[in-house]
Amino acid sequence: MLRNQFFPLLLLATIVWFANTFLAAFKCSNWFSYCDKSQEKVLMVIESYKFLFFMLKVSVFFLLIINFGVWFVVPAIWMIWVASTCFSSR
Repeated sequence: MLRNQFFPLLLLATIVWFANTFLAAFKCSNWFSYCDKSQEKVLMVIESYKFLFFMLKVSVFFLLIINFGVWFVVPAIWMIWVASTCFSSR
């Protein structure tokens, strides 16, 4: 039941994170389409795609952290709070 309460938050975080990553990739790809194909520009494009791949890996890493926080840390804190409330009333 607790997981159902946090599912909209997880879904929203997932959508926002991937939208941000793909919009950044789209913006960079549009900018690179206007570059000429000189050696310097080609190297710049290659380095920028490496950076976009790095951004995607970082995005997935933070998405996993968000998933871990929503599915494990928040319910654990809630259960500790409920247990402490129950035992402190005695």
